Amino acid sequence: MRRSLPLLTLASLLVAGCATSLGPGVEPDATDVEDFTRRVNILASQEFGGRAPGTPGIELAASFIESELTAIGVHPLSSGWRVPFEVSGELSVHDASLSYSAPGVSGELTMGEQFNPLGVSGDGPAEGTLAFVGYGIDSAPEGHAPYTSFPDGTDLSGKIAVLLRFEPMTEEGKSQWSEDGTWTSAAALRSKFRNVLEHDPAGIIFVAPPGVDDPRADSLPTTRSTRIGDRFDIPVFAATTESVDRLVQLADHEGRSLVDLRRLADAGEGGVIELSAGHVRLDASISLNQVETANIVGAIEGKGDLASEWVVIGAHYDHLGLGTGATGRSRAGANTGMVHPGADDNASGVAGVLQAGEDLTRAYAMLPYDAEARSVLLLFFSAEEMGLLGSKAFVADGPVDSERVAAMLNMDMIGRLDRDALEIMGTGTAEEFDTILAPYWEEHGFRVKTIKSGVGPSDHASFYRAGVPVLAFHTGTHDEYHTPSDTPETVNPRGGARVAALVTDLAYDLAVRPERLRYVETAAPRRSGPSRRSGVSLGFMPGSYDESERGVLLGEVIPGSEAEKAGLRKGDRIIGWNGEELANVFGYMQALSSHKVGDRVILTVERGEETIEMPATLGTSDRSR
Repeated sequence: MRRSLPLLTLASLLVAGCATSLGPGVEPDATDVEDFTRRVNILASQEFGGRAPGTPGIELAASFIESELTAIGVHPLSSGWRVPFEVSGELSVHDASLSYSAPGVSGELTMGEQFNPLGVSGDGPAEGTLAFVGYGIDSAPEGHAPYTSFPDGTDLSGKIAVLLRFEPMTEEGKSQWSEDGTWTSAAALRSKFRNVLEHDPAGIIFVAPPGVDDPRADSLPTTRSTRIGDRFDIPVFAATTESVDRLVQLADHEGRSLVDLRRLADAGEGGVIELSAGHVRLDASISLNQVETANIVGAIEGKGDLASEWVVIGAHYDHLGLGTGATGRSRAGANTGMVHPGADDNASGVAGVLQAGEDLTRAYAMLPYDAEARSVLLLFFSAEEMGLLGSKAFVADGPVDSERVAAMLNMDMIGRLDRDALEIMGTGTAEEFDTILAPYWEEHGFRVKTIKSGVGPSDHASFYRAGVPVLAFHTGTHDEYHTPSDTPETVNPRGGARVAALVTDLAYDLAVRPERLRYVETAAPRRSGPSRRSGVSLGFMPGSYDESERGVLLGEVIPGSEAEKAGLRKGDRIIGWNGEELANVFGYMQALSSHKVGDRVILTVERGEETIEMPATLGTSDRSR
């Protein structure tokens, strides 16, 4: 028999505004587990393609959620099921060409086979003679002999710069600047491009050096693989090593090859080499697509004077798609390009919200006519993986004013319950939480790790920043997180249904409680425990995970953190790291990974109209997402 809320007891308690519970050791019945399993299986199926915003897969997911809401008796708002908003999508190359001429010869390269525009490329034609600029490195890393690709007075006006990938190499094709031959920060793409741009070229041709020992040299970069920040004002193309070698030999009066020039650059000799016997023209028409996506909303109407207020139960339904491009980055390395099903992240949370909605719909149908109960909003966010964009859009311009939201309960990755261990964030965001929450953990049989902060890497944080008390439910990260291996068979559906039952009880309690919760502003968390991966950190939450934004915008700065000690503030934007350009938030994460706790770094920070150099010491923080 299907589990139900103890409605007779509930009805008798409602008038007094008391809460009820599903009782000690709550066990979901077979129907709950079956429904949870079915919903996760469908949302995380290959047919849904990883549910990236702007794809057919997320449209399938949205339609499925709407059909489930209809089946359980939830109604849309007067504006409909969907609340649309736009996000930045992929770059579209409408047209591009690379042509060349030299005495007695002319030709054109084939896009997709011999050249590609890059993700930083601008529009328009550019033409001129070639100028070889080596590795495009302004100076060698500390501890190495002086090195530069740009002698004093370098001027690339009217030239197409030929730029080598990576950094000065040994004859074995490895880095000269590290003991194990791995590339240093000098090989970073954005800093290379910026270095070249300082000398005012008309365009750039980017090429893997012949003889390099790196698998990336075997494939031609694309706009998607080189979305590393803002687009530049000039065409920036990648071309195959063989194609550029031919251009060099045609354009060099001495008939040297690309490998000859590479060896000069390896030795720090030659500087910029004019290749004036040939002429090259680049042309591109590229645009940044805006993608329309939507949050999905369903309402359970409340009763009495409280009906104008809301309790929100939310989860994000998007995921990474194929793990590439603007919709989010995979942790899968070589497996990018495969469907990232997102069974735990976050089909599990969607299944939990649907279960809570079904139980609350039935409970509200049994309320006496004179009951007082807040309305419940079931809210499914898109573009969470792009930086909480769906919840931010909803809070900023949604159909429900955040001032009318009494509380927000978020389920993100509730599908891996193990040993009854549950993490709940936001327990300090309302004065009343200290007294009303603990009995629920005990009665539902969870071992709960509480985190007071309302700041965190999921959609509850958007509501917390708008002054709403929040609770966020999470069963821990795992090796399959953000990989193609986050599949339905790895989910614990019984555990997920148990978490959903807990959220249902809490939502009901908050809906019938006569008084509004009193919001508390909390400090950001310092995480610990076995469910988190320890790492190096400055101690702040990024204000955006949009990889098209330059540098990394600071959101909340953790009190007492190294970021606060260094003088960083919310709203600052870190654009440089030890003298190197910081492309975006992913570049920041990559920079952190190359350091250890206690390292000192110099940050270049934009604050309003100022640019500031700030020293900082790296500390520790356990990261969840």
